[in-house]
Amino acid sequence: MKPDLKKLEAIHQKNTPQSVAEINTFLQMCQYNQAFLFDSPENYIDVTAPLREMPRKNSHFKWTEACASIF
Repeated sequence: MKPDLKKLEAIHQKNTPQSVAEINTFLQMCQYNQAFLFDSPENYIDVTAPLREMPRKNSHFKWTEACASIF
């Protein structure tokens, strides 16, 4: 398996999310390519935890320092 370089470049070029929907889109892109972006599935889970917590039901968009450092 090889990564699709266009998709990986799209992840790296992505602008800072401005809504929960944009965070979901970014996370889906990362999850699809996690084998090429992260050492292991566990690493993906740990690294993206603050971003994955935000889209939960009844949560509001709040961009934190933790989110910015991950992004």
